[in-house]
Amino acid sequence: MTLLVPQHTDVELDVEFQNVKAWAATNCLKLNLSEAKEIVFKRPRVQYFYMLPGLDDIELLDCCKLLGVIFQSNFKMDSHIQFILSQCSQRMYLLKLLRHQGLPDAQLSVVPNAVIISRLLYALPAWGGFLSVELVNRINAFFRRL
Repeated sequence: MTLLVPQHTDVELDVEFQNVKAWAATNCLKLNLSEAKEIVFKRPRVQYFYMLPGLDDIELLDCCKLLGVIFQSNFKMDSHIQFILSQCSQRMYLLKLLRHQGLPDAQLSVVPNAVIISRLLYALPAWGGFLSVELVNRINAFFRRL
């Protein structure tokens, strides 16, 4: 379950969370509150930020992984790009092994699209707009190596 609540709203966070728990109980669903986490997104350059009171017994995180994308509370994507590029570097090693084993070039050219480029493009509309120039340069350098 993912619950998004804006900073300025008519409904308090704890009231909304109680509504979700009541809805789950009505629909015979069980929420695993031991795995519940909270993350508060804030602009990086904001000097004064009103922090809403958190939910009881729920850990507050600076970054979290949601559907394979690592989101940071400051809207930067450093952790996500680092994670993706390390995965893709491991997969480049697989390409070297396949070439060394004698896989023909026609078949070998399919592998990068299947295991590397698809990983880099996964959920790109969700995180691509938050990339800094430095991160774009790191991705471009990876493509040059590929």
